[in-house]
Amino acid sequence: MQLQNGTLLQGGKYKIETVLGQGGFGITYLATQTLTDKKVAIKEFFFKEYCERDNVSGTVTVPTTSKKKFVEKFQKKFLKEAKIISNLNHKNIIRVLDVFQENDTSYYSMEYIIGKSLAQEINAKGKIDETEAISIIDSIGQALSYLHERHINHLDVKPGNIMIDEKEHRTVLIDFGVSKQYDPETGDGTTTTPVGISHGYSPLEQYNTGGVNNFSPQSDIYALGATLLKMVSGQTPPSAIDISQHGLPQLPSTISPWIDKAIRTAMQPIKESRPASVQQFITIIHERKAAPEETIFSGTVEKEKDKKRSSIVGKTLLIALLVAAVIGVIYVMNQSSAVNMPDVVTEDNMPIPYEEPLNEAPSNNDLKTKRYSKEVDSSTGTNKLNIDYPTSGNAILLQNIREWINEELGGTYDGDLNDGATFFAYYTKGLDNNEEDGYSTTDIKKANETSKIITYIKDCYAYAGGAHGYGFAVGVTFRKIDGKKFSKDMIMRPYAIQNDIKAGLKKYFGVVTDDELMDNLQLNNELYNINNLPLPETDPWITKDGVFFSYAPYEIASYAAGAPSFVIPISKVKNHVTSTAKTFFDE
Repeated sequence: MQLQNGTLLQGGKYKIETVLGQGGFGITYLATQTLTDKKVAIKEFFFKEYCERDNVSGTVTVPTTSKKKFVEKFQKKFLKEAKIISNLNHKNIIRVLDVFQENDTSYYSMEYIIGKSLAQEINAKGKIDETEAISIIDSIGQALSYLHERHINHLDVKPGNIMIDEKEHRTVLIDFGVSKQYDPETGDGTTTTPVGISHGYSPLEQYNTGGVNNFSPQSDIYALGATLLKMVSGQTPPSAIDISQHGLPQLPSTISPWIDKAIRTAMQPIKESRPASVQQFITIIHERKAAPEETIFSGTVEKEKDKKRSSIVGKTLLIALLVAAVIGVIYVMNQSSAVNMPDVVTEDNMPIPYEEPLNEAPSNNDLKTKRYSKEVDSSTGTNKLNIDYPTSGNAILLQNIREWINEELGGTYDGDLNDGATFFAYYTKGLDNNEEDGYSTTDIKKANETSKIITYIKDCYAYAGGAHGYGFAVGVTFRKIDGKKFSKDMIMRPYAIQNDIKAGLKKYFGVVTDDELMDNLQLNNELYNINNLPLPETDPWITKDGVFFSYAPYEIASYAAGAPSFVIPISKVKNHVTSTAKTFFDE
């Protein structure tokens, strides 16, 4: 999938030498700047799960229109972030030299650092001497202060993103893939990037839906403190969720008391309890003052025995409220980075947020429909379009279903949706005028209706000639009283149904073991594994048998695998959804 060695970019300005690394969103190459014979690193936007490459031209393509729009959104973010980084000029921040577009994707060139990452250094030594560790924190702290002055959060500070430049004898902060720039006046984000979580280094607020939405130096300070812990102990820090529930474990006694104090202060679960600036954090280190007997310990204060219980209870309540607010724990990608939930988070200890229950007034919400059908023969088969078009019922529900049908058929009809006959005639013109090889059948029907919800399904089969035929289904469930749509965002504990996802996929592929299932899947191994399978990109829908999940063709498996799908019983899903989602299920 990568560019071939020797490939020229920018009219021969750069020559690709080899691949340095690849992640979910990009490939980094070692290249030569041909006029100066200088080595540079070039990062290419390549969304691994969705992009393909022509091996001859090097052009990057996306196989389907729907996925293309999704990939283009992230490519724009990649390009915007690259331009922001190119305006930075600090000795401890990677220097971006050039930003350009080619091969229908985006690139930026950076200085090539001769050396190793801090993670590699720790692995080699076991841990870092405190004096050296403090020097590294000072350097990266200066880089973060420079970013924070410009209202930029890095949001991925960790040993793997810190390079030790052996040639220039400096420490360099790299990888701005999930960084954000914020408005100086409002503090709101002006850039949006894939939400990234690095367990052990990401603070609790980064687990929120959309990540860190407001400018927050304390978020980077948490990661800097965790990096210091990793350096001086050699131990990977616990996740922020684990710390919020159990506290930061006792650190090795070999760590100096003032280092211990700095780490605990920086890694407070509650953001407001951390130092307000990087300089404050560094000052704590250099003051060389141990914590007093009243020791800060991950949100609790250990005092005299007669005060300990009340203190712990009060702080634990605060932490519980904070954890309850973390309603958007990141899972896949959805959209660009999925993560494994820590083992300590279970369905028993991860609270689901409360939502105002719907006050349902008794009403007749039965939906009336009219069946429209048309068939047109072609040289290879019969083109068919069937629609259960809604004609009467709750006005908002009617509008939502009609708009969904319109979108599923291409979304090009802009006439009166109350006129089902004209709507149907508009979309059947393509059946009459189809002169291409192949045929297609589309059946949009009301598939499930209860007193609370209605589900529509679109079943499709398309044959394009030769061996190119495929079928798939998409569905949607609406709440009848107000037309609200059931969505995957309402599933707050996707990790709690991992075994059901795995079982469903095994049944679909007709396999028994985990290894057999993995042989049938095509996953981004950096994001997913057999115990961390992604939810489908499309929203699930509710059937009589349970909640139906369906992956699009190519999403997690080869073309020949079709559209993997399965049903999970409602009894296994409803305990892991929001309060709003529960109103979709009959008691």
